[in-house]
Amino acid sequence: ITMYYNRVISVNAVFDRYMIRCEEWILTKLQNETSVFYEDNMLLGEFKLLIQMLEEIVDELKQLVIDANKLNLKLQEQFPTE
Repeated sequence: ITMYYNRVISVNAVFDRYMIRCEEWILTKLQNETSVFYEDNMLLGEFKLLIQMLEEIVDELKQLVIDANKLNLKLQEQFPTE
């Protein structure tokens, strides 16, 4: 259980960093034209990084759901409620 919750806390910390970057890099530019996110019709590196961070967060959350279900089954086996 401890290892699972440590992973949850870790994902939360990564998500917090992601949101801070979004607030700094994206929200401050939303009033501008979308061209501020591109150079030569290519998405700028910092915005590609944000997309990559979000994809990694989503992947980790998907794995956490799988692991949570496994952990729940183990707990139910060890501590049946009925």
